[in-house]
Amino acid sequence: MKSSEGNPLTTIQRQSFDILKSRASSSHTLDSLHFSSDTPQQKVSVAYLGPRGTYTHQAAIECFQSSAQHLAVNTIADIFDSVKHKDATFGLAPVENSTNGSVAITLDLFRDQDELYIWNETYLRVSHCLLGTSDTGKVKRLYSHPQASIWVYYTNGKAFGQCELWLSKYLPGVNRINTNSTSQAAQAAELDPEGASISSMICADIYNLRVLAMRIQDSDDNTTRFFVISKSPNYETEEAITLMNLPQQKNFLRKTILRFTPNPMKQMAVSKCLLILTQFRVLSVIIRPSLKKDWHYVYFAELEGELSEENLRDMELLCVDIRVLGSFWSRFTI
Repeated sequence: MKSSEGNPLTTIQRQSFDILKSRASSSHTLDSLHFSSDTPQQKVSVAYLGPRGTYTHQAAIECFQSSAQHLAVNTIADIFDSVKHKDATFGLAPVENSTNGSVAITLDLFRDQDELYIWNETYLRVSHCLLGTSDTGKVKRLYSHPQASIWVYYTNGKAFGQCELWLSKYLPGVNRINTNSTSQAAQAAELDPEGASISSMICADIYNLRVLAMRIQDSDDNTTRFFVISKSPNYETEEAITLMNLPQQKNFLRKTILRFTPNPMKQMAVSKCLLILTQFRVLSVIIRPSLKKDWHYVYFAELEGELSEENLRDMELLCVDIRVLGSFWSRFTI
């Protein structure tokens, strides 16, 4: 929402505040995340970064019930466009990895649009499997993406072998063949009786492969966080949370994600905004260039709890833009 210099909240501003305060029911209540979509009229669809069998596809399957339709798209921008144009009810956008940091593309898409909301979040711990049609001892060719990682889709970082220790011990000297994705590797292994692939577990079912070995990665510290994005904010109710087959609400963490752009013409605007946020437990603050002028930034702040109308008004006076991207109960605590 754009600054109105202390005037009464505009419609857009009121919508941002309502995300934090409303307890009215919505068709997108929290129980939909594991999807009560029993009728065609209620059919839920989710856009994810494809192709089928990737780790992003696995995250979509784990986050959404099987009754949800899964829509594979080519880019993260396509995820946003699918939700924006109502081709999908939700989108699953990668936002952060435990070893590689933030996904800049996702943050920049949130920076540049005001139509979509962060509805909730989910996490996926990446676990590599060796898949094939024969026994491990008969494998002569190994198909894999060079990085063998979910992260290859989000950054052009240097490729590295995440399974080198296991491969050196059990498959030394095997011919390694690069593919464009871990799911494409599984496709190749399906057609090669002496081949195997490093892929996700779900590829075994999709491509009729045997699981020859599980958890072959060198390190288990490889978790990717996703935002569930929606065209509507998540108006959650106590009843909706209770309906979920999950721990009691006391084990949940209330999170609010705020985007704000301090006014460069106002003295100490950045410091004053951050001072307001010190009233909360700040989980993270990420900065991206605004692209409006040199050395001017957009801030993404993740907080525990909810901002008040007074908090928003105080920050509004210091910013050229401020918007609550989402406020939700998360079952993932920090």
